[in-house]
Amino acid sequence: MSNYVIVHIRDKCFRIPIGSGEQPVKWLAHAACIRCDPRPGAIRVSGLREENGRSIPNDARVIDAIPLGTDVWAVEVVTAIASPTPSRPPEMTNEAWRALATPSPR
Repeated sequence: MSNYVIVHIRDKCFRIPIGSGEQPVKWLAHAACIRCDPRPGAIRVSGLREENGRSIPNDARVIDAIPLGTDVWAVEVVTAIASPTPSRPPEMTNEAWRALATPSPR
């Protein structure tokens, strides 16, 4: 079983695998933003908090600051991109994205 933390952003929640948990909490917040909207910079958060409202320091290591398998919430969620223009999902190759975006001849 892998180590993970559940991050809530707006009305969504994401189970983020953290491996050894050596990453800073800010990394965890960024990982959740990318899962919420894969467009670079589309969603930004200032940090994470516990269920009781306590802020979690952004520079703390995930493994030290957050018990494994627990839920945390994004703080000050900002939608930075208003354009509906889609971007290539990170798991899709450029070639597949171009093929999808190119109209097929009729």
